[in-house]
Amino acid sequence: MDLMSSWERKGWEEGRQEGKEELIVRQLARRFGSISFEITERLNHLSSEQLNDLGEALIDFKTTPDLEIWLLRHKVQ
Repeated sequence: MDLMSSWERKGWEEGRQEGKEELIVRQLARRFGSISFEITERLNHLSSEQLNDLGEALIDFKTTPDLEIWLLRHKVQ
């Protein structure tokens, strides 16, 4: 039985996406200090799966260019 309407599911998924984005931004800011507006905007274009991948990859980042390279490889403009 489907307990959530499509409208509720969409809202839940959007909230989950925003939560992932917020966590990634906080992790990046903790690692590198402030994150540029440009980078933050680029993160807004990531899918949920890409955010998951980035969350794992950022463990290995040493510098912000590592993040920029990751974004370029994943075609995030």
